[in-house]
Amino acid sequence: MKKASRALSYIIMYCICGIAFAAPSDYISREYWQFSDKIGISLGPCGIAASPNGSIYLVDRSFNDPEEADSQNKQVRAFTPDGKLISSFGNFLSPTGLAIDQEGNIYFTDDRLAKIYKYSPTHEILQNWGTRGNDKGELLAPVAIALDSANNIFVVDRALNKVVKFAPDNRFLLEFGSYGPPHGLDAPLGIVINNLDQVFVLNGRGGWIEKFDNNGLWQGDGWRLPEEAIPISIALKDNGWIFVGVLSQPHSRVYVYDRFGKTVGDFPCIAPWPDEPNTLHEYMPWGMTIDKNQRLFVAELNFRSVAVFQEKTN
Repeated sequence: MKKASRALSYIIMYCICGIAFAAPSDYISREYWQFSDKIGISLGPCGIAASPNGSIYLVDRSFNDPEEADSQNKQVRAFTPDGKLISSFGNFLSPTGLAIDQEGNIYFTDDRLAKIYKYSPTHEILQNWGTRGNDKGELLAPVAIALDSANNIFVVDRALNKVVKFAPDNRFLLEFGSYGPPHGLDAPLGIVINNLDQVFVLNGRGGWIEKFDNNGLWQGDGWRLPEEAIPISIALKDNGWIFVGVLSQPHSRVYVYDRFGKTVGDFPCIAPWPDEPNTLHEYMPWGMTIDKNQRLFVAELNFRSVAVFQEKTN
């Protein structure tokens, strides 16, 4: 009953104001994918990234199937922007973070194997590395990954509250981060790097974003999210805006900030209900990416779908 009433409230809001929110955060849901219907398999989308050629890559976590949790059969899949399966590859245990460089090479982490993988655009393995442990350069739970302008690789370790930087040839360069504020990390779960090579790390507990330079030097101007927000994902737009997906009451939202932490706006993360295109549904933004056309793709784990949001033009 609660879910039905919430859905009804969204429909009423949609009819009254057309999901119109104050610019520039005026995003509306344009379409959605439902993978289980599209390609006939059980898929738990989580990590998501857009490639330079327009393809959307997702890692399959299969969270919703306990029997599959310990099977090394998870894959990375490529889709067209409208949700058609292009290809899939790999047999992985627990793929998580995902990033793609300008040449189309695909990087992702496995948080249970403490490994990092690099694949070519044609899905051939190029590199894999990682040592389990808590010494410098070692990993326990790598959950997110990002690249700077020189293709250095930054890996977020949620268990060790640190970020590890590797060279393009996977040599360990440095690591940074410590537990807790004022400039530490607390269960970090996301990372983005802008075109100035400024590094933004999203903390899962405490709800704040820390800002570092390319060498891990704290920049001193991170910021906190609204008190009621539980952050779960982060994405970067070409203009430098930072999108943060959160769980909150009364519904999940996406908050938008500039690189100084100034609030640009926010909007509710709602889209058509799977199998019911005329019913709006709250999407929990477990993974987000923004493609070359500045569309926001939100991976919703529970309903195994991806919602596509686009900035509204009047």
